[in-house]
Amino acid sequence: MDIYMNGISGIETARDAGLTGQTRFIFTTNSREHALEAFALNAAHYLLKPLTKEAVQEALRRCLPRPGDAESKLLKIKTSLGTVPIPMENILYIEVFNKVCTIHTEKKIFRPIHPWTHCLNFWTGFRS
Repeated sequence: MDIYMNGISGIETARDAGLTGQTRFIFTTNSREHALEAFALNAAHYLLKPLTKEAVQEALRRCLPRPGDAESKLLKIKTSLGTVPIPMENILYIEVFNKVCTIHTEKKIFRPIHPWTHCLNFWTGFRS
């Protein structure tokens, strides 16, 4: 039995997001029923439950950008020091706490001066 989110399946959500081909999706389910549809949407992986550590690690590896991928682009943010380009592959995670956005890389932490909602929309810079 598929689990639906607010009456919408994961397949429909991926399709409706309009990001297929640009965003990597990992589907997790109890059924093989929609696997072909998932891969038609460019799914990185289609995991069947129960999940194993190895399967999850492989799925995540498939989502990492490879040299030369379109994903190896820059996120340009405005800081108190001016506009800073951050290579997308250097971003470890983006955190929003008390409406303050913080971008963590391996070597530095950046705090943009623009509204925290920009961090939620950072894919715009990623896709351009």
